[in-house]
Amino acid sequence: MAKREWKHYQVSGLDYTMPKLLATMAIIACGSLAMTLCVGMVPRIVPLKLKEIGVSSTLMVFIMSTMGQILNMTVCPWVSFKSDRYRSKRWGRRIPFILYTLPFLCLSWAVLALYEFEAELLHKILAPLADIPQGALAVIVLAAGVVLFKFFYMFVGSVYHYIPNDVIPPQFLTRFYGALSILTSGAVAFFNYFFFEYILSHFSMMLWATIIFYTVAMGFMCLALKEPRFPEPSAEEKRSSKGFKAIFTFMKESFSHPIYWYEFATTACTSIVGAAAIFVVFFEQSMGLTLAEIGKKAGISSMCVMIVGFGIASLGTYLIDRWHPVRVSVFLLLFGIISFFYDCKWFFFKPETQVFWWSSLLVGQVTFLLRFRGPAGMPTLMRLLPKSRFGQFCSARSICGSLVGMIFALLLGVLMDFLKSDKGLGMGEDAYRIVYLWQTAAYVGMVFCYMKVYQYYCKLGGYGGYRAPAAWEPSGYEKMEISTPVETSPFWCRMAIYGIDFALLATVAINIFWSFYAKKLNLASESRLYMTLALPVSVAAFVYYLTIRTRIMLNIRRRIRGENAFVPHHGILFLSMMVRVLLSGALGIQAFLALKGGSTGVAAKMSAFESVVDMVYVTMIIIFFKMDKLGVATCSNAVAAPSDTVNN
Repeated sequence: MAKREWKHYQVSGLDYTMPKLLATMAIIACGSLAMTLCVGMVPRIVPLKLKEIGVSSTLMVFIMSTMGQILNMTVCPWVSFKSDRYRSKRWGRRIPFILYTLPFLCLSWAVLALYEFEAELLHKILAPLADIPQGALAVIVLAAGVVLFKFFYMFVGSVYHYIPNDVIPPQFLTRFYGALSILTSGAVAFFNYFFFEYILSHFSMMLWATIIFYTVAMGFMCLALKEPRFPEPSAEEKRSSKGFKAIFTFMKESFSHPIYWYEFATTACTSIVGAAAIFVVFFEQSMGLTLAEIGKKAGISSMCVMIVGFGIASLGTYLIDRWHPVRVSVFLLLFGIISFFYDCKWFFFKPETQVFWWSSLLVGQVTFLLRFRGPAGMPTLMRLLPKSRFGQFCSARSICGSLVGMIFALLLGVLMDFLKSDKGLGMGEDAYRIVYLWQTAAYVGMVFCYMKVYQYYCKLGGYGGYRAPAAWEPSGYEKMEISTPVETSPFWCRMAIYGIDFALLATVAINIFWSFYAKKLNLASESRLYMTLALPVSVAAFVYYLTIRTRIMLNIRRRIRGENAFVPHHGILFLSMMVRVLLSGALGIQAFLALKGGSTGVAAKMSAFESVVDMVYVTMIIIFFKMDKLGVATCSNAVAAPSDTVNN
């Protein structure tokens, strides 16, 4: 039998057949599992332990966020800068930073695992010198362990995400990240469902297991992965990478154009959103959930993410390449704002615990189509940031995110303590309900900044010929790989419009139905609120929607007739429509459970609030219409050389 001839793929001097490429992806996946489960263990369990021993919100933010942000602004850029220029004959340029710090990262977990023993030992040693409570020493030990962890994590986190760009051919990156999301989501689901409820009762055991798993998984990746062998930096590059000259070069190149400013500002807003993450579990407890219920919900959510991730990795990544990663990343970020606005209702309303559990679970899952943005994230950065300075620009993003995240995390901690304290507003545990208001405000800023990035992207050539601003090039620009998206389909765009029609009209009809249903349950005040509050707001939302619907449908009819009329991209609009249709079902279950529980106005008021969010959704459609029109124009106007264009 003739030996099979495999097709070869090249990247950075490496040559793969498909089996070798799959083996390389599997090796990197081992490291990803270690990153997801082990590196994520400290921010997952230490805040709960700190809260258990009575640490204030401000101090908790300082320990868990501020110190890490400081390190992220200093150690991370240095490591990124050096790894780009480091050459190792045995390990390559990225692996040494991960492998050599492995023992020290494990040491940090050991410090956390033994915090009670260490605090007791310190108490005995310091007793003759100072009367420091053992509880205070426990906090100091935990803080020291976190700082030690974050310091050595900087060496890993700063370079790990550059590895796929070095060793995986670009045409496989989106699909690789999609497959990786399935694997990591499944691992997180398994942990949350089976182990989350034990993270306080088995705190030390969790950390010892982390040490063992990280050593095996990450150690295997470091020893088995083959990195490219890049040429030595030139003499000029070596001179520009030393001392204060390196800092000047770094700043001059990284902040040379507004498109980079807004990209970095987007990262900063993301950090503000993330600053509230440590309080989410406390918010869920304030809504009446136990750790076991939180763990079960998180486990189910992660399992759903894994299932959806499988679909995205198999079919979705293909669609992302066809629609263009930049378009997917920008506009699904835009439509993602509605999920944050839906969560804001928990600041105003506190239904029964089971209503909240089911509502938050279902709403979180039916927005799954917005997760198409996940696999598009890194490929989008690779299309926006110059490849020759990719690590440098990523570290600049990290600096901006860390600086802003550090400041706002401290502000949030102070705000939480003020809201909770009797000397402040005295809200107690209800103070955690501002979490989603905080995140929504930051998310709005993130959307604005990314819209500005998209505007500059279009001005610099867009889909048809984007050139990255490059101060180090004589021309001022760096040539980038171009991939033009497929044209929109008027048919599928019309189907999306019909789906939105159904969802918004169904909201109007269902409010009438709930009014009669509430009356049948002898909830007279609830019935009146549905007719006098929820129904009028839902009608207003539909009337507002008609302003953009009329224009889109007119353009669809003109396009079908062969006229030159802009139709927004069918894929993005269809995904957003599916999310809104599925939300109708989730919100219907929420209303049913609330009414069956004897709601006294909460169900109707939540329905009215959700119709207000529909107005936000329609506003996002209007913005999408205008911005996508700008992007499509770049494809029509740009003239790209055939050798630079990859048609999908």
